[in-house]
Amino acid sequence: MEKSSLNKKGGFGIIEVVVGITLASVFMTAFAALTVQTIKLNRANTNELKANIYLRELIEIAKDLEQSEDWNILTDYPCQESLGRVCYPKISSGKWILTTGAESLDNDIYNRSLTIADVYRNQLSFPNEIVASGGVSDPNTKKIIAKILWSDGSHPPMILETYVYNYIAP
Repeated sequence: MEKSSLNKKGGFGIIEVVVGITLASVFMTAFAALTVQTIKLNRANTNELKANIYLRELIEIAKDLEQSEDWNILTDYPCQESLGRVCYPKISSGKWILTTGAESLDNDIYNRSLTIADVYRNQLSFPNEIVASGGVSDPNTKKIIAKILWSDGSHPPMILETYVYNYIAP
C-alpha cells in the first residue's frame, strides 16, 4: 500500500513543477515585454523632448533678432508665409541670419523651419488688437511660426508661434 501512495505523491509533485515552470515562464515573458515597451517609450519621449528643444530654440533666436539691431532680417525675410517659403537660422560672421529652406538635425531625424508672417491689426493707433484677416498691416510686428517635422513621419508636426515687435522703430 505504501508503494501506491508514493506514486500518487510523485505525480502530484511533477504537476507542481510543471505549473511552477509555466507561471515562471509567463511572468518572465510579461516582464520582458514590459521592459521592451518601457525602452520604446523612453526613446519616444527622448525624441519628443529633443524636438521640443529644437523648436523652442527657433523661437529664442527670433526673440534674439527682435531685440537686436537686425530687425531688417525679419522684414527682408526669405521665408514669407504668404509665399509658402520657409527658412532656418544660422550664424554668419557672429550674427544670426536666415537661410532659405528647412534645416535637418540629428542625422536627418528632424527637419525644422521658421516662417515669418505679416501681422494685421484692427487699427494702428492704441488700443488695437491683432486680427486674423483684414485690418491694417503693422510693419513693426511679425508673427513667427516655428515648425519641426520627423523625417520618417512617425510623429505629427510640432508648431510654436509667437509675435516679435520692433522696439527700435522710429
